[in-house]
Amino acid sequence: MAKYRLGYVFILLMAFYQNLSAQRINFSVFAGEDITITSREGPPGLNFNSKKSVILTGSGDIISIKRGNAADDAYVVVYEIVAAEGFDLLVDVNAPSALRIPGDTVAMNQIPLTLTIAYENKGANNANAAKINAIDAPLGATSLIIPVLPRSSGAPPPPPDPFSGTTSSRPTGKVYLMISGQIGPVGNVRTGTYEGEIQINVNYAGANYE
Repeated sequence: MAKYRLGYVFILLMAFYQNLSAQRINFSVFAGEDITITSREGPPGLNFNSKKSVILTGSGDIISIKRGNAADDAYVVVYEIVAAEGFDLLVDVNAPSALRIPGDTVAMNQIPLTLTIAYENKGANNANAAKINAIDAPLGATSLIIPVLPRSSGAPPPPPDPFSGTTSSRPTGKVYLMISGQIGPVGNVRTGTYEGEIQINVNYAGANYE
């Protein structure tokens, strides 16, 4: 009888592993005129099963992906933003507060999501260097104004018209944007594939687009 019980538990855990095997967030990225955004490092989405392959329903697990943690850096999503010098960028990050199974509207069937946003604008040569020197945004922040080039102090000067000239006729700078975070605690939710989508919009702050 004891062997039967052990076998039953093993099968149950394997079933949960198979059904909770895609707790991930996909990204949609939009940029204003003369701004480019390129995925530079990390997976195409935040995949929390890459960090913990077995996530059990009802476990209370909290799975974190933290920038600066050597074990987590491979899972941090990094975007490189190239824009004209002399501007501030307005970066809006729109994300759900929880992951859900597509089409499931039952209130309890959700896994809480908390994002962490960081940026680097001091001339890092690559994504790895950017992670080390990044500035963390306040927890819960979804809208950031980031100078393309950092200023020592004070308000920015009046920016040039973003639509005068072209990116090939004026100097540009780079800003690295990093997305990490955590899901959980994992409650007594239905087993399945929980997903979400984050939209990142980048424009010049204060520009008139009419």
